[in-house]
Amino acid sequence: MQMQQEELAQAVTSINTAMRRASQSQPANTPPHGTASHRGEIIDPVWGSFGGDSDGQMGPCATVCVSTCPCCVPPYCSADRRAAWSYVASSHSCSLAILQIAGLVITLIPRGFAPTAVNGMLGPWPDTLSAFGAKNAAEIVYESGADGIRFVTSACLHAGIIHLATNLVLLLRVGLYLEKDWGYLRFMSIYWLSAVFATACSVVLLPDTVGVGASGALMGLLGGWMVHLIMFWEYGTLGERERRPI
Repeated sequence: MQMQQEELAQAVTSINTAMRRASQSQPANTPPHGTASHRGEIIDPVWGSFGGDSDGQMGPCATVCVSTCPCCVPPYCSADRRAAWSYVASSHSCSLAILQIAGLVITLIPRGFAPTAVNGMLGPWPDTLSAFGAKNAAEIVYESGADGIRFVTSACLHAGIIHLATNLVLLLRVGLYLEKDWGYLRFMSIYWLSAVFATACSVVLLPDTVGVGASGALMGLLGGWMVHLIMFWEYGTLGERERRPI
């Protein structure tokens, strides 16, 4: 019995020593990896960390800005932020965004904006969209030639400014994160396969409409993200696991 008590005391002493050394090696103002600090810091996977205000909390306006567009939240020119800008500029998500903006500009050149009674999204005329490669079931089914390319080009066009803006917010927030997490090949494969599949479903279910937009591709990314979260739910840092409800 005495030997067991001595072994237990030695084990407790060893644990306390290890915990004391770990606490000394961790800077007092540095949060553990994967967690937010006690001062209201938010860790963004692409843009880095955003600290709280003087009261140690991030206000509602700053939280909304970080959630939607972290690039507009200071510090603008820190080393971490410059690295983030470099990554964003070279990402395929950014290239897709530029391609979609160019697509809207090109479709507006021939005839300008359609009346809001015709296109409530503040964009071009439907026949102009069709001429530039929008989803058109009749053209795909009955016309020979390269009309199958509409399965791809329709995802590069948008109905208007409102339509494009909503898609860009999702692409440049969720898309950037998933591209960084999954890598280029997996990200682009899911994106374009989802875009083609969504256009094919639209041809079958809505054959009498002209369809454009990257919404199908973005929904595919969200679906892939959901599967990813389910598969890796038990993995991650201690802080990430503690914040999960299950």
